[in-house]
Amino acid sequence: MEELYRYIDAVSQNAFLAFSAMVVAVSAWSIMKPDVDLNVLGDPTSDPEEWTVGEMEVWLERRGLETSGTREEVLERVRMCMRARK
Repeated sequence: MEELYRYIDAVSQNAFLAFSAMVVAVSAWSIMKPDVDLNVLGDPTSDPEEWTVGEMEVWLERRGLETSGTREEVLERVRMCMRARK
């Protein structure tokens, strides 16, 4: 039974060391690469007024929001979501 406890202790120490190494690696990467483009979805970056209806619908769909309606309704929905995320 004591061997089992030693094994569990060794595994937990290794798991802690692995997790610590991941935290250090991510921290170092984020410090060394501050210019990373966070726009991973490829969303348009211009004013939503200039977007096509298709671009607005894709933008809303990627966020799980309603995409139907007139251009004005869809544009207002995009603007409201952008204001909420600021």
